[in-house]
Amino acid sequence: MTVELTLLPRVACRGRAGQEGLALWRQAVARQRDSGVLPLPDAPGLDAWTLELLCVTVIAHAQRGRLDLVADLVTELPPLAPPLFSESAAKVPAYLIGMAVRGTLLLALGVLALDRGDRTGARLVALAERLGFLRNFQPTMTPAGFRAAAEKADGPDELRLAALDLLSGSAPG
Repeated sequence: MTVELTLLPRVACRGRAGQEGLALWRQAVARQRDSGVLPLPDAPGLDAWTLELLCVTVIAHAQRGRLDLVADLVTELPPLAPPLFSESAAKVPAYLIGMAVRGTLLLALGVLALDRGDRTGARLVALAERLGFLRNFQPTMTPAGFRAAAEKADGPDELRLAALDLLSGSAPG
């Protein structure tokens, strides 16, 4: 992956060139998929760098309200999560797929859930923050924006009920 493939979308997404930037993110995904480096054992044809790029591309499109342009990626991401959290994936060396890469996937899934109005997205964002997520692509991956979106998902009454569930022992954990 060359630097310009990820630098250009970040620059172009700022200001009036947002649509061009989103197109460049999609182009970067297509080119990275064609290279097919470092496949993960539980997700053939997918490597940590490609997974990060898929997630950031989806997040960038969600932030601009254009998930329709990456509908294929939106459908592709959820099935990737279970294998990355499986027992066999836990044995994969961290330099191939670390917790921050897994956290990045959870963050993308959380952003998607929040976009649908699903409050479980707030919990996915919180879990992603706890695991850590990759912040290589700024400003797209700025944590403050994700926190703010997650905080809006649960109103005071939902937070009170969630706390009550935890305190009453009805919630797992």
